[in-house]
Amino acid sequence: METVGATEARRNLPKLLDRVVHGENLVITRYGKPVARLVPVAVDRERAQEALDRIAELRQHIKLAPLAELMATTHEGHRYWPSWTTLYSSPNVWATKMTRRQPA
Repeated sequence: METVGATEARRNLPKLLDRVVHGENLVITRYGKPVARLVPVAVDRERAQEALDRIAELRQHIKLAPLAELMATTHEGHRYWPSWTTLYSSPNVWATKMTRRQPA
């Protein structure tokens, strides 16, 4: 991949775009550090499709946790948060459990 300075890219953008259309990948730098990449659109679509295919393949091997288990561990260890089982079992849980405990 060829690098091009930002000032040069600004001056020669039409020429750089022609090079990209013909399949080149260019990196635009500012003060010597890469800040952007010019690539053909088709390449981006191909890479995006490859990434989606890899994600779909990985999802087949992942076992999802039950929703109740995820909800139970969300506030695990929080001092004033009620457990999800008491949250849905008692209608008055917000009035009783969510208040700050008074020191003994």
